[in-house]
Amino acid sequence: MVPKLINIKMFSVTHKIGELNQFTGKCLQIKLSAPKKSTVTHNNCAYVPQRTIMDIPGPTMTESLVLLAKYGFRKHHIFVEEMFQRYGPIFRHSLPGARYIYVSDPSDIERVFRSEEENRPYRGDIILTQYAERKGLELGLAGDDKTWLKNRQLIAPKLLRLDALRPYYTEMLNVANDTIDNFKDGENGNMQDHLFRWAAESMGVILFGIRIGTNYTELKKQAKAFICSVENYFKAETKLFFNIPLHKYFMTPQLKKTFEYFDEMISITTDLAAETRKRINSTTKNSMVTKLEEDDKVNKEYTMFIVNNLFLAAIHTTGSSTLHLLHALSEHPDVQEKAYDEIKNILGTQYQQPCHEQLSQFKYVRAVIKEGFRYNSTPLGNMRVTKSPIRIKGYQIPPGTNVVMSTVASKEMQQQKYGDPERFAPERWLRDTEKADIHPFSSLPFSFGKRSCAGKRVVEMEKTLLLIRLLQKYKIVKNKDHVNWIFNVLVTPDRPYTMQLKKRQ
Repeated sequence: MVPKLINIKMFSVTHKIGELNQFTGKCLQIKLSAPKKSTVTHNNCAYVPQRTIMDIPGPTMTESLVLLAKYGFRKHHIFVEEMFQRYGPIFRHSLPGARYIYVSDPSDIERVFRSEEENRPYRGDIILTQYAERKGLELGLAGDDKTWLKNRQLIAPKLLRLDALRPYYTEMLNVANDTIDNFKDGENGNMQDHLFRWAAESMGVILFGIRIGTNYTELKKQAKAFICSVENYFKAETKLFFNIPLHKYFMTPQLKKTFEYFDEMISITTDLAAETRKRINSTTKNSMVTKLEEDDKVNKEYTMFIVNNLFLAAIHTTGSSTLHLLHALSEHPDVQEKAYDEIKNILGTQYQQPCHEQLSQFKYVRAVIKEGFRYNSTPLGNMRVTKSPIRIKGYQIPPGTNVVMSTVASKEMQQQKYGDPERFAPERWLRDTEKADIHPFSSLPFSFGKRSCAGKRVVEMEKTLLLIRLLQKYKIVKNKDHVNWIFNVLVTPDRPYTMQLKKRQ
């Protein structure tokens, strides 16, 4: 039987297994000093037997555990970067009870996403699916059963249609204004707390049509408790992710604690929903809670589960990624001034507020936000559990494999995708400027396809409003202290972040 032909390409980082180079796209003759598998030459082409998932380079289980002990789960982002530098654009990483394949080549990322087009894409949200199952709820947005698509089609149009956010615009702008009004000229401590409040309040407007109480004159007890529960939930989830996965089989103390944090969130959002029902105005009528409760397909208990899914992502992810963006801008004053010049050209110099129709004009500001996602990615990537066999870099990946499409890539990979990866350059994303030919799957902060982030437009509007109002009033000064970043499902500072602001004249 003649083995299948695979396309061998050259890669600048040499694989330890087989010494195969496969990166720059040039044809390469294979010369193996001690091949583990035979090759057959036919018409001057090299035929290589099909490679399995076990042939993918990477640390052994023992090495993985040693490296985990060395780095600790708080430095998982550094571990991932080092593995890409060591093994190339694909590596295998195994822990007891779990096996992951990490890929960083945008062509491979596209292949994984495209392979799920005929399937129900699944991210492997183990904790939330376990919670739903224990409560007797539909898995819906958290799982991959038949209820997933029904719930996705219920939620997405309410958030992703072009004009879907218009009813909330004025109040979201007010949230941004309140946040900026609380900043001061000089040192601003604990920026994470400010940004988590801003993200929670903005999403609260959309979910409940009311201000949930994170304004700075009076922080409501339930709002503070909710934000605290969100932070605790992510910390608990990180511990589950990096331990032997006993929680998949029975209720461990850590899983119980994680569920208790989610119960706290459910309790608080149930009270907020009750407050929404008491108020009758244009914003509450358009709130997500009202729209879901008007649908006879969704009961109140499941409505709260959906709302907390959305709220959970909105606070921690948006707040953390915005902190990364502001930190990057503090180190690139030239980018700040270009963004400020655009703001002045559109709104003038009198601290004029943007109207909804003007948002599309802020092309450079929006490019800054997109570059912020690329430059310091808060999550480590998108994960999918394969539903059918897929071939990546010549390796046959079986169904049921966890594939992490990583945003933490080797320097060689970054160089190919972005030119100079260390340069914070929003211009890469502007269509009217010269730029490298960037692969469309190189930067996907909101994922891709049927399972892409339903809150994409919410996040983009939030960040655009905050950045416009902040740069109108302040310059962001470079941080005097070195910032250490740690992994808590997302990459965050290891201590309260202090930001220096200088008021514009």
